[in-house]
This record gives sequence, structure tokens and C-alpha cells, in this order.
Amino acid sequence: MNFLIYIHCLLNFLRRTRKPNRARNAGHGHSVASCPAIPAHQQPSKCREECGQKRQRPHGESQQWRKPFRRYGFITSETLDRDVFVHSSKILPNNPTILSTEDEVSFFLAYDDAKDRLYAEKVELLGDRTMFKCFSMSQPFASLLMKNHKTIESRNSNLFFQSKGLFALHVGRKPWKDSKYRDVLISQGLTASQISDLCSLPDDFAPGDIVGIVELGETWLGTYEERGQPKIESAVVAAREDMGKFLTPILRTYWLKRPLTVPGKPGIWEVSIPNQLLPDEIE
Repeated sequence: MNFLIYIHCLLNFLRRTRKPNRARNAGHGHSVASCPAIPAHQQPSKCREECGQKRQRPHGESQQWRKPFRRYGFITSETLDRDVFVHSSKILPNNPTILSTEDEVSFFLAYDDAKDRLYAEKVELLGDRTMFKCFSMSQPFASLLMKNHKTIESRNSNLFFQSKGLFALHVGRKPWKDSKYRDVLISQGLTASQISDLCSLPDDFAPGDIVGIVELGETWLGTYEERGQPKIESAVVAAREDMGKFLTPILRTYWLKRPLTVPGKPGIWEVSIPNQLLPDEIE
């Protein structure tokens, strides 16, 4: 019996100390040839290295903005050995959402792991700016005003009282609450196509943008009888019961060369507009 126990213990010892059989363990682990490739974002990349080396805010010029409807382009900089991709979503507020060729900009470099390329973020247009007072209007009245069809602005508050001159016009993101204005336009003999054109912003301009500069005249308090006159209703593009009692004439309108996206605010506020965007008549 003792001999059998001895043999059993010896076999267990040999079994534990035996070297593993390579053929038996071929399905576990990875050989050098079968190791998975290093993920792309972990591989050395010239773009990644360059992004790490250029931590300062470089300057450059917008180039090849050839896809205005897709809103992307490229920036050329003397401090970089390649063009840098830029999308309009990476442009800071108070700047145009569409860059023009040779616009001078500043930006921060970032690295896209998935596409292994540099891109620009926090892009800002360089150059002189001009301060304007600004107010916001809903669509379609902003478009009607800029296209000189709405020639009087009405408000229930004295927003423009004792304020006249040049103002920047911002288009609110929310459209007007009803479509009663269409009844006024139809009564003027306009066709559906004409109404659609008057109520639409030009390509690349959208709600949330400053679209133009308008010159306001002297505001007056319209009487009930005055506001019911057909010429006043036509100029305001609203019936008497739908217009405000304070009336402000629109003397002139000027479209910006490109839209300027800024957050809207109530009342009147100030905004700085790059001079490159101002119409020639204003410069």
C-alpha cells in the first residue's frame, strides 16, 4: 500500500513539473506573426506629433473654401507644412460661418484620431471690426424688411424711441407665431411664388445670423386711426390689430457680404462686425 501511495505522489509531481506541449497550447495566446496590429491612434503619426508641437495659436489664411453648402475648407499657415482642415462648426461665435479665400484667421490645432489629420478649432477672423447696435426679428419679417417690402417696423414697446441711425439686424431662430402676414401679402396682389421669395433668406443666410445693416428713422406713436390706414398696414405687413403702437420707418437696408452668426438677445445690444463683412456703402 505504501508503495502505491509513493508511485501516485511521484506521478503527480512529474505531471506538475512537465513543460507544456507547444502543439497542445497552439490555440492560446498569439505568436509574433499573429499579434493584432497596433491601433491607428496608438501608432506614431506625423500629424499627431505636429499637433503636439504647435500648441501656440497659429495664424493663417483661408484657402479652397470650395464647398460653401457643406461649410468646410482649408487653412494655409506659414508655421505648418500642410493645409489644415476647418469646418464651420469650429468657428467661434461673432465670426462668419463661411470663410472667404484669403481671410486671415487665428485658430488652435487639434488632431482627428479616426482620420489621422490635423484640423482647426476655435477659428477667429482677424482684422478690424466696427461696433453696431443690434436688434433681432423673426422670420419672415426680417427677410421682408431686408428686401424693402416691409418699410415700417412696429413694436408695442418703445424699443427704438429716440434711437435712429444704423443698426445690425439679427434673425431670431424661432419663426413668427402665426401666418396672418400672408393675408396682407395676398391682399397686395402677390402670387404664391412672389410671397415665397420675399419671405426667404438668401443662400447661406439663416436664422441665428446677423444678415444686414438697416437705417432706422424717427419712431412715433401711431394713433388707432393711423394704424388702420391701408398704407400703414401694407408697410408694416400686418393688420391694425396685429401691429404694435410704436412705428419706426426703415430708411435703407444693406446685406452683409456674408452672414455673421451670433447668439440673439432681447432688446438692443451691441455687436462687433468684421469690416470684411460690411457692405461697401457702409465702409
